Amino acid sequence: MLERVKGAHPLESLAPILNASAVGAMQDQIRKVFVHEDVKHYLLRIVHATRESPKLLLGASPRASIGLYRVCQALAALAGRSYVSPDDVKQCAVPVLCHRMIIKPEVRLRRESPATILEDLLSHQEVPTAWGQSGKQS
Repeated sequence: MLERVKGAHPLESLAPILNASAVGAMQDQIRKVFVHEDVKHYLLRIVHATRESPKLLLGASPRASIGLYRVCQALAALAGRSYVSPDDVKQCAVPVLCHRMIIKPEVRLRRESPATILEDLLSHQEVPTAWGQSGKQS
């Protein structure tokens, strides 16, 4: 390995694989991923539940809602789908929202984490079920 890098560092031969316009086009495509009204309401109920939780000093903000929405669209696009599913919301909620919440000190002393609090909140939210792969109500 040392012999391979003694003449030149591998990073020196890296070339870009995307330009700014390609990244912009990808972002535009992600924004076009359909989110059914029921899935939007589900996402918003989860975020709102963080603001109502007695275990938190500070719940997720409106900007957190937007971040979760966009990440769910990106996850669906990466999975090759043109719609966001409730499972996308469940999968993204913890990693997107955890760092946006502040736990009460007494809750932290009980060794609860933002992730466990959020998982509990998720388990109490009704998950939309009556919508199809087209993103349209069935």
